[in-house]
Amino acid sequence: MRADSTASGTPGSAATAANGSWPEDAVLTRPTLRAPRHRGPPGPHRSAGQDTERPEAVAPITVRLDADTHRNGGSLSKTIVTPEKTGGGSDAATGRTAPVKIAFVGKGGSGKTTLSSLFVRHLGAAQLPVLAVDADINQHLAVALGFSEEKAAAIPPLGGNLGLIKDYLRGTNPRIGSADEMVKTTPPGRGSRLLRLDEDNPVYDACRRPVGSCCSGMRIMATGPFQEGDLGVACYHSKVGAVELLLNHLVDDRDEYIVVDMTAGSDAFASGLFTRFDMTFLVAEPTRKGVSVYRQYRDYARDWGVALAVVGNKVQGPDDLAFLREHVGADLLTWVGQSEFVREVEKGRTPDFAALEPDNTAALERMREAVDATFANRDWARYTEQMVEFHVKNAHSWANARAGVDLTAQVDPEFVLGPAALEAEGAATPRG
Repeated sequence: MRADSTASGTPGSAATAANGSWPEDAVLTRPTLRAPRHRGPPGPHRSAGQDTERPEAVAPITVRLDADTHRNGGSLSKTIVTPEKTGGGSDAATGRTAPVKIAFVGKGGSGKTTLSSLFVRHLGAAQLPVLAVDADINQHLAVALGFSEEKAAAIPPLGGNLGLIKDYLRGTNPRIGSADEMVKTTPPGRGSRLLRLDEDNPVYDACRRPVGSCCSGMRIMATGPFQEGDLGVACYHSKVGAVELLLNHLVDDRDEYIVVDMTAGSDAFASGLFTRFDMTFLVAEPTRKGVSVYRQYRDYARDWGVALAVVGNKVQGPDDLAFLREHVGADLLTWVGQSEFVREVEKGRTPDFAALEPDNTAALERMREAVDATFANRDWARYTEQMVEFHVKNAHSWANARAGVDLTAQVDPEFVLGPAALEAEGAATPRG
């Protein structure tokens, strides 16, 4: 994988077009996603029977491609012009960034795990707290982050600790009769234990592990692979459900990032997990199959206001870039190609992250800037509304029958996840 090989400008490189020129300057603008009107369960943010329109998922992000610099012998620069941030976004005066949850998705073999790992390292190198979560059925994120195969396999699986997770998160919530009645979509309510990213608790003690020694804020959790006993009798969503539970109870703070490497293909839409993120990066190759996955995600995400940005991968030259622009259009944020750094990692070596090619680092920073721009649109009431909506759907579809009780009664109509709920929980519920 190589980030933005198009920027090298050196003779004979894959970045240089046959005629030595690049396409004219272009401006790519991510349009704001807006979901249709819908009807859902009542809550503190909506009266019973009231139709509402979901708010915009993300303000427009403009990416300018400056070909003049490249033609003059420099790098092809891509400058992100982000909207003015309001209501909880980045604090320009202090230089603090906004807390965000990020998903990496794409078809199998697209390079999403590699890009996930590079993005985690990029954040860690900036000394930012980041939690990496491997939620792919093929558990490769830890190895991509530099773990040995043996050390990666020793990470305690979230899927194998569901009992602990449910029991801890349940807390003293009177609407949940027992931990056995909790399912992956069970929303928090008054009495539930909420999570911070940077804290100690029994769940983190059991399942969270540090990543490397260079960056103290980098940690990893993993759903765990299929075990022999799972084959033929369980689906992988039973393990990914642990991630959904955690994110449904997590109140992240400034300067914090959660990066989730999702399962490949459209399986990521098999639960409400896909709505838990501030930004979803879809890794797409410049092929018909690559862009067909993008079209699936775009259509699935539209009705839920999911912020989606495409990162082109395995881009070897202008023709590949033109193909992605043709089929992805304004959702194309940046693109990457081959990388000697990644080749070294894939051989089991441990190069210093500072050795990552400058253009690759620039591409990762563009992604971070796009991510930080989304937090101005964080709406905790809407976030809570979506988790409740999926819980009610799951309860009626299968969970009530399995639990033997009406799980819609778990919904606390007066509860909205967010900093205020965390403050109230901290005052009323003993932690630990």
